[in-house]
Amino acid sequence: MAPRLHGPLAAAPPHAKSRVCVIDGDSEGWLNGKDSKIQMKRTGTGEMIFLMRKWRGLSGRQSLWAFTLIELLVVIAIIAILAAMLLPALAKAKERANATACKSNHKQIGLAGLMYGDDNDGMMPFAWWYNAANDDPNSNNFHTLLTPYIKSAAFRAGANTEDSEFARNVFRCPTRMREQLDNPAIPPPPPYNTKNPWRISYAMNQYTVITHTSPKTMKFASLIKPVDTLFVADVSYDLNHPGISTLGYFAVYGGKPCYQAGYKHNDAYPRGQANMVMMDGHVQNRNRTQTNDIVMKWY
Repeated sequence: MAPRLHGPLAAAPPHAKSRVCVIDGDSEGWLNGKDSKIQMKRTGTGEMIFLMRKWRGLSGRQSLWAFTLIELLVVIAIIAILAAMLLPALAKAKERANATACKSNHKQIGLAGLMYGDDNDGMMPFAWWYNAANDDPNSNNFHTLLTPYIKSAAFRAGANTEDSEFARNVFRCPTRMREQLDNPAIPPPPPYNTKNPWRISYAMNQYTVITHTSPKTMKFASLIKPVDTLFVADVSYDLNHPGISTLGYFAVYGGKPCYQAGYKHNDAYPRGQANMVMMDGHVQNRNRTQTNDIVMKWY
């Protein structure tokens, strides 16, 4: 029930000793009402004070606390300062939780990729291959190949992020969902002349395919150093594509270097870290200056 405010001009009941302004969250009444009341009145010097009267115990004894408006404002200011100090820490804790969830997604995607190889004579899944006008987002990406190892229903690209499998289950990075869709300074690639309408979270090593114009892929047995070879990584909004071919910057637009990998965890892109799963199935994270030892193409 909303609090009722009884103005100071209201006539005091016979049992009240002074004219007061009572805020009562339960029912109308003066200080002899419910378990507790908050009373506001002016002192003889015109100072506004607040009184809280609370019943205690079965004996009906009362205790009375009084505090000035200035004291109340000081307490509010202290609470605001503490909140300002805690909110950044809470935001960092939330981002660490998002990064951990993203790592879990990578682990499951990596395992699904290895299972795909077991079922397909050791062949790797393709990231994406160039199919020009016949390209279909419901079939031409690694998401469609790995979906049977993640859920029973078929992959559905949808028309936008909100209704797309690109942004559901293990294919959804919480941090990526808060980013912009893409980089408007980067033109759409020919011959499509359009950009992907979904926020894509993860991209597979493009060199899983032997040539970019064919879906034929390499075998897992061809790997020289599986532990050092990239399988899947966070993708940036600069690329927003299921295939990644470099961990360094690939172009400069608007005076800023653009990266294919999504270095966005624990700091703003591109100063943060990118989660990634390697060909042996283990997950790690790197920033943009720590990728020289990672193998992209091994053949």
